[in-house]
Amino acid sequence: MSKQTDAREIARGYFNRIISGHKNTVSRPDLNLPGNESIDRQLRILVEEANHNGDCIINVGNGYYRPIPGTRWTNWSLRNTQVRMIPGQASSGTKYTA
Repeated sequence: MSKQTDAREIARGYFNRIISGHKNTVSRPDLNLPGNESIDRQLRILVEEANHNGDCIINVGNGYYRPIPGTRWTNWSLRNTQVRMIPGQASSGTKYTA
């Protein structure tokens, strides 16, 4: 197996642990450990692919999770994430309009 295939399989393990609720976040791989940059990149690719295919996975700093619609934390997180994704907006999590 190639290093990229290994990284993708390890990233898939992280991805498969992503569940609903901000209290159940899955942290990104520790980038201070050798080789984890590839795993992190593969994880971000998996999350992006899932989001393009109808899933909703967000990361507002504490880790990845699927938001639970209607909760106060989720409403704030989604507003914050949407503003951060708009081109030209500041990427700071504190600057958004509801």
